[in-house]
Amino acid sequence: MAYKILVVEDDSYLRNNISDILGSENFDVISADNGLDGIALAKNHSPDLIISDIMMPKMDGFQFIEELMKYDELVTTPVIFLSAKAEHQSIRMGMKLGADDYLVKPFQIDDLLDAVRARLKKVELIKQKTNTLRDEISSKIPHELRTPLVPILGFSEMLKEDNDPDVIKELAGLINKNGKILHQKIEKFLFYKDLLFFREGNREQLKAESPSNLSEERIRHILGSIDEKLKPKNRVKLDFEPVSFDVDELFIETIIKELLENALKYSQNDKEVYLKGSKIENQYVFEINDSGYGMTEHQLHSLEPFGRFDQKNFYESGLGLGLAIVSKIVNILGGSITIKSELRKYTSCKVSIPLY
Repeated sequence: MAYKILVVEDDSYLRNNISDILGSENFDVISADNGLDGIALAKNHSPDLIISDIMMPKMDGFQFIEELMKYDELVTTPVIFLSAKAEHQSIRMGMKLGADDYLVKPFQIDDLLDAVRARLKKVELIKQKTNTLRDEISSKIPHELRTPLVPILGFSEMLKEDNDPDVIKELAGLINKNGKILHQKIEKFLFYKDLLFFREGNREQLKAESPSNLSEERIRHILGSIDEKLKPKNRVKLDFEPVSFDVDELFIETIIKELLENALKYSQNDKEVYLKGSKIENQYVFEINDSGYGMTEHQLHSLEPFGRFDQKNFYESGLGLGLAIVSKIVNILGGSITIKSELRKYTSCKVSIPLY
């Protein structure tokens, strides 16, 4: 099946030329002469790629891409901007709003085709990952949800048969405990699903209305949301430099919580976990170190969403989704994540996030 490409360009000569060039390469091309019509075509035809001019009547390219971002089905569609301006500010504005590439008019045919093929190659990779994820969800999530659901149903049946207040209280507590576990699993799945609709490297999507301040006091609040059985407040040792981010605190705090929870969960209860946060040039760097069970080189290279579920080794179970969430947020923010580990010795995780 041919890839579908939407061309939005008010210059009819250039629009027709681009359409003819892409058509000769067996692409399925649809076109519009302004941003408003382009939005309507995009909603109706769900193109694989959009090529858009910036200076257009009715709706310019910047307004066009901002409107695209309002629709879940279009938010991940790659966009190549066309402009007669080679100004740095114009390029930055386009990339900031979510454009994936930029061509300055006049451009060569080969430059256009190279940009189109590069973006479509990424589209194909995303589709493959999406299909893999769909298969993983179909096979793994029912088991993950069934694990806490079975005791909830079992204990509730026992409640109907027992009149002893102490037994009823105990069973109600167990139902509540497993209900919370079930709720947390569902929320984590839904959070990851939502993250899939964000463009990597487009920090604007996560921006807060006002700066998010992160202090040692706030870190201790995060520790209070981690399972008390892991003894987070006693085991986590902090060396933390206060910082302000321009993104919603939910995403930064999720990074910290997921990494600390993993470090606590996969090391003995008497072992300490160290969290260091510091500004290094234009980056803020989180380092989480534990002397726990560690991972092999193979496990480090296979940390995929849901990849750790159903594993027999206790140090592997449950790692996949938490780290996948962290990795996705870091990529959206334009940062990096590095994990080093040695089996039965240690795990060290370093996250760098650009400061703007």
